[in-house]
Amino acid sequence: MKRRIFTETEQIPAWALCAIINDDYTGLSHEDCKTLKDWLDETHYDIIAPPHDDDYPYFCSHPAFGLACDVYDLKCTCINLK
Repeated sequence: MKRRIFTETEQIPAWALCAIINDDYTGLSHEDCKTLKDWLDETHYDIIAPPHDDDYPYFCSHPAFGLACDVYDLKCTCINLK
């Protein structure tokens, strides 16, 4: 069985961090939940690393999903087993 691993840096909206890292969608609108879940289903990332303590959000006009907002650069890893 071959393993193919790749990691990408994605610009993840700050509002989505709690849902991605802690699976806590509290406070998100239905539309935001759908947008995030659609992106997660589409990308198939196995690991999304939380930001480091010294990381700060910055404004991005084209985040990985959703509208322009403050984002964090997160390492997202996909592991394909073939």
